[in-house]
Amino acid sequence: MVTQGDVTHRANIVRAKTLATGRGVKVGVLSDSVDYLTNSLAQGELPSVKVLSGQSGFPASGEGTAMLELIHDLAPDAQLFFATA
Repeated sequence: MVTQGDVTHRANIVRAKTLATGRGVKVGVLSDSVDYLTNSLAQGELPSVKVLSGQSGFPASGEGTAMLELIHDLAPDAQLFFATA
């Protein structure tokens, strides 16, 4: 699957040439909240995400969920983490 993030950052080209998928990489996102995380997980847009204890944020824009989805598109095998900023 090629997403807008892939095209913009040309990550799809890099993955095709190097077979780099993010395996073994841990990526943490700092943002306002992970509103909509449950929806993204249920729809298969995201794999498991480790939300640090007490760090899910307050209901806001769901920006953190969107950021996690973009990162997952670029590096589909990376481990994902979240904490509110």
